[in-house]
Amino acid sequence: MSPLPGWKVIPENWASNLAPTVNATLTSEANIYRVTAGPAPYPKPPGWTGKTLLHTTYVRVQELNRENVSTPGEQPTQSRQYLVVAPLGIPELQTGERGDIIEAAGRKLRVQQVLYGTNLAEVDIICTDNLTQQNPV
Repeated sequence: MSPLPGWKVIPENWASNLAPTVNATLTSEANIYRVTAGPAPYPKPPGWTGKTLLHTTYVRVQELNRENVSTPGEQPTQSRQYLVVAPLGIPELQTGERGDIIEAAGRKLRVQQVLYGTNLAEVDIICTDNLTQQNPV
């Protein structure tokens, strides 16, 4: 409830009015790829990468202070998490182990989570950068 009668705390068009300002902060060109389902063909055809371009857009990439160092199966691995901010209207993304890949700022970031909420002016995506293996597919 607003402290002033007749006024709303969040105006009706808050998100749509904020979106142009958010979009002005998206300065890194990005390609979003979908990993091809199923095993790789054998023999691999020339130029086969196992991924298909899903969308091209601009994003903002911000490191989250969540590093992970582990040794599964006696192979040391390091990864970092990033918040990738994209404009509204991008295609729905696949998440998790076979999640989509966002290539931005010279890195290949695996989509882990898409954060949802109300009154959104942007799409917030949590991605993982596997520093040990920078060729996910």
